Amino acid sequence: MGDPLMKHDRSFPNMPSEAGAKTVAELSVAGRPLGELASNDIQPPFVSFVVICWNYARYVAQAIRSIKQQDYPHFECLVIDNGSSDDSASVILAAIEGDARFRMERLDRNMGQLGAAIWSLAQIRGSFVVFVDADDFLFKNYTSSHLQVHLALPQSVPLTSSGVTEVDAQGRILTSRYSHIKIDQKYVVRGLCPSCNIVRFPMVSDEQYEVVAAQTGIIPREITGWHWGPGTANMYRRSMLDLIRLGDGSQDYMRAADTHFNYMCHAFAGSAVIDLPLSAYRVHGDNYFARQETYDALSKGTKEYAENSRLDRLASAELLLREPEKFSWLLGGSYWRVFDQCAGAGADGSRRTFRRPEAREIFARNIEPLVLTHGKVALGREIARRFGYRKGKRLMAQGLKGRLRLRMHGQLLFQSVVGGSGIVRALRRLSLRKRRRKMA
Repeated sequence: MGDPLMKHDRSFPNMPSEAGAKTVAELSVAGRPLGELASNDIQPPFVSFVVICWNYARYVAQAIRSIKQQDYPHFECLVIDNGSSDDSASVILAAIEGDARFRMERLDRNMGQLGAAIWSLAQIRGSFVVFVDADDFLFKNYTSSHLQVHLALPQSVPLTSSGVTEVDAQGRILTSRYSHIKIDQKYVVRGLCPSCNIVRFPMVSDEQYEVVAAQTGIIPREITGWHWGPGTANMYRRSMLDLIRLGDGSQDYMRAADTHFNYMCHAFAGSAVIDLPLSAYRVHGDNYFARQETYDALSKGTKEYAENSRLDRLASAELLLREPEKFSWLLGGSYWRVFDQCAGAGADGSRRTFRRPEAREIFARNIEPLVLTHGKVALGREIARRFGYRKGKRLMAQGLKGRLRLRMHGQLLFQSVVGGSGIVRALRRLSLRKRRRKMA
């Protein structure tokens, strides 16, 4: 397995300069060819696909074929055999043979989907990244549609997510849209910039642009919950993935990649959804997330997945506690809101999430850098709001390595009563509703 911290040349691999010049010439701004405006001083976006395969030899070749057939040509594809025990490796090698845009890496163990995704970040070059589930496949216009949305939104977001067509193990259609994506909500900011104001891709016609614009919306970052398509349906900006990555790529994370990346990306800077099916999500007996197609009236996913997801979100949110100085500077006054949102605490600051022993553990592990960054009084206030007086007192005493002064006891007691009260939660909910009305 390669060094996860190795550095890579970010130039376009396997793409002759004349091909790049041709693509730039085909891009346009306000109807004028970009090649005419900028010559070869500008290059089209480069996308990295990462196919993570663990014992999906029966499906992975179709996933690879769908990437080869993309109408946007400027990409690379890293296919990871994530410690498979079937014949995935031989199937992958046969599927990618003869195409220099594709390469395979074999890991000596199953690092988990998130573990393999984080490991891959040191191996890829793209400014936009898609983690492809080996049992899914993309539609031909997937890449061009996502990139056009990224470049045409009225504000940049780190994540775009599209609808999916759910299919069975044999590829037969079960549903034509994904019920989680709901752009008709009042808080959704609908539409794209006028087509004359942005860089246009030749693969997206004027008619197609209007359709995509009508079916796209920004989800403001304060809105909680799951709003996106699963796994393959998401395209990320590489810069945000680097910011929220866990570890150095050598650790195993037996978790879904989208659970970490989607919640974190959205809480930091919002997201956009495209209510059009741009890929197929396969539902079969071996899915970890779901055993059947989605129904609006039923809980999504399996009970096991839902429970593990709650713990996974706490583990993701610990990143903000581990590096409080960096993230406090980046997020400013929204630091604690973003932390609560990443942890799954909800918009009202509910203590339900913080009743778990795992929540106390992540604070206990990071209490010293938190004190250094936020100060004793401010940190005590935030801890009391989440854990109450007694548990908050123990956490603060651990961080301060001794007995607490009387003033700190009073601060913790006051915040545990007032900060965690129904009155404060009601005020927070009211504030959120006001923001949503303004957005509407």
